[in-house]
Amino acid sequence: MVAIVLGTIVGLIFKDQTASLGALGSLLVQAIKTVAAPLVFFAIVDAIISSDIKWKSVRHLLVIIGINSLVAGLIGMVLANTIKPGSYLQMESLTSSPESLAKFQQLEKINLLKSLGQVLPSNIVSPFLENTIISIVVLAVFFGAGLRVAKKKNTSSLRF
Repeated sequence: MVAIVLGTIVGLIFKDQTASLGALGSLLVQAIKTVAAPLVFFAIVDAIISSDIKWKSVRHLLVIIGINSLVAGLIGMVLANTIKPGSYLQMESLTSSPESLAKFQQLEKINLLKSLGQVLPSNIVSPFLENTIISIVVLAVFFGAGLRVAKKKNTSSLRF
C-alpha cells in the first residue's frame, strides 16, 4: 500500500519524467509471474508430503466442499432468477448470419473425460512454460502423492 501511495505521489509530482518507471514496473510484474508457477507447485508438493491427513479428515473436508458448492450454486441460481441477467437485451436488433447459426448448431456437448484430459498436461514442462495453473496443481498433487508414498515406504522399511 505504501508503494502504491508513493507511486501515485511521484507520478502526480513528476508526471512525464516518470515514464521510464513504467518499464521497471513491467519487469517487476514479469518477475513475479515467472516465480508464481514454481512457488504454487512446490507449496502444494510440500503440503502433501508434510501433512498428516487421516481418512476421517478427508471425509469431513469432502462434506464441507460439497456443502460449500451447494450453497454457492444455490446463491448463483437465486441471483440469476432474481436479477435475470440479459432479459433487458434487445435481441431483435441483433442479426445473425447463416454461418454463425451453423457454428452454434455444431457445438458439441461438454464431455467430462475430454475436459479432464485437457487439464492433464502432455509433458511436465509445458504447464510451466504456458503458466497454466490448473495443470500445475494437478502435476503437484500427483508428484506430492508419489513422494508421500515413497517416503512412507522408505520409513517403514527402516523400522525393525
